[in-house]
Amino acid sequence: ELNVQGRYAQGESSILNVGIGGTTAGTGYGQVAVSGQADLGGTLNVIALGNYDPPFGSTFQVVTYNSLANPFVTMNLDLGNGTTLVPTYNETYLTLTAPSPIVTNTNDNGAGSLRAAIALVNSDHSDSVDIPDVITFNIANDGINVYNAATNAFTIQLLSALDPITNAVTLDA
Repeated sequence: ELNVQGRYAQGESSILNVGIGGTTAGTGYGQVAVSGQADLGGTLNVIALGNYDPPFGSTFQVVTYNSLANPFVTMNLDLGNGTTLVPTYNETYLTLTAPSPIVTNTNDNGAGSLRAAIALVNSDHSDSVDIPDVITFNIANDGINVYNAATNAFTIQLLSALDPITNAVTLDA
């Protein structure tokens, strides 16, 4: 953890590397705590420590501040293990979140499919079995996905049986 008293300014060519290896600020992941204004400006790189793969929904407040002058220009948030963190700025901190799987199409397999989402939650062994993962459905009615206007529902036409779900899961459809 780096504590900055007063203003923190990072130029456009500056790089801040933050390691993420757990969910506790300072020991599990790097954090810059600024008592004044943060002018981030440059690049933020996140690096998985020890091949860390965060549980879905994990959050990391990597920069805290009293006020924000400028956000990062570039953010490299891919941990290199299939997880790309999602940034959220608010009035006093920048949070990175490990996203839950999202079903975005009615395809039998591939990126955005229900089959891919189930494979992701089945491979997530980093969290407690008492806390269910969430699979969110966000399928566009774009003429490509199979949509039934009469029932106001999408149909996923499977070519083979889905793998059993082996972890606790909540379906948000």
